[in-house]
Amino acid sequence: MRKLVGVMALAAMAAAATHAGARPERPVLPAIRSIIPSFGVPGDPLGRMQGWRTAVATWSGAVQAFGHEQTEVVESLDDGVTTALTFSDHRDAVDGRLWADSWIRARGLQLDGLKGRSQLQDPPTPPAGIAGDAQTLRLSIEMRGLTAVAASVGEADLALAREIVPLIAKAAGGDVDAARALRVRRHDLTIARLRNENVTIQAAREVLAGASPESDIGACSIDSNLAMIALLDLRKVVAADPAVDRSPFIRKMRSQATAARQSAKQASLDAVAALAALGDQSDGFEAGSLESLAKVLPTFQESADVETAIADALLDAADRLAKGEALESPRVAGLMTGLQSYVAKRVALDQRRRQIIAGQTP
Repeated sequence: MRKLVGVMALAAMAAAATHAGARPERPVLPAIRSIIPSFGVPGDPLGRMQGWRTAVATWSGAVQAFGHEQTEVVESLDDGVTTALTFSDHRDAVDGRLWADSWIRARGLQLDGLKGRSQLQDPPTPPAGIAGDAQTLRLSIEMRGLTAVAASVGEADLALAREIVPLIAKAAGGDVDAARALRVRRHDLTIARLRNENVTIQAAREVLAGASPESDIGACSIDSNLAMIALLDLRKVVAADPAVDRSPFIRKMRSQATAARQSAKQASLDAVAALAALGDQSDGFEAGSLESLAKVLPTFQESADVETAIADALLDAADRLAKGEALESPRVAGLMTGLQSYVAKRVALDQRRRQIIAGQTP
């Protein structure tokens, strides 16, 4: 399922989520005006926190770029699988081998370019004076963890590519067994894509501090992806052993889809609270910034509805699978196909937010 998630909107919009009366376990930013970098951070006269946030944003951008690059490579491999299987289905081994030779040369150059990229730069260290702050400490730990995850995902992508490329060449050249293996291994490519998207989204979330509808929407996407990965893992094991116990995979689907649904509910609540806070914290805003926030925040409520629908579809599929329905049953397949329309809405809402911030919408 290509492009299951859209890229998150500009990370700076997270600051719009500041509101009074937030739950104690959801810390908020000191002031909503921190969306505008020139204001700095209240209570930080030396600019140490603001400087660190800038460094975090730079690091986040590098990790997001890494995730996008990895995703592009995985998608190019998936395109190769499609072409190889087309040659195999048409039994066009001669042209298939010619295509494979050319394709592999191009992919070889691309894979060579990936070498070393898994050694990502370490996240910035908080400056003295704020390093002991609980929220700063939590963020530092999360960033180090994400760096390790991104590196691991990158290495796994490269290892997967080295396994998939020979199968693509063999399948295009008429090897029926290789074609059969490719149809199963294709799930691994989809899983790799989803994992890279999760790295990208989480890197964007690291820039967000406190209660934020954008962070919540990002959490929805991550959990929905993990639910999809559980479903794809189930497809893989069922292909190898139709009698396998499906319950662990179904439990994972339910757990992640339920978490996505909860994050969607929180995103809607945070968006409402942020809108209410605009009137109380509007001093110091440029008129255009305030107007943009007033337009952007309601889109998170729309996104919450879309994310809830995605989570509900995954939960419905999990319930049907638990009752013994086959993965290929019309109802389960129909639920998965229906996700495409919601994903399109997800991407459209993200694009609308970008256009509002850029001043491209009335």
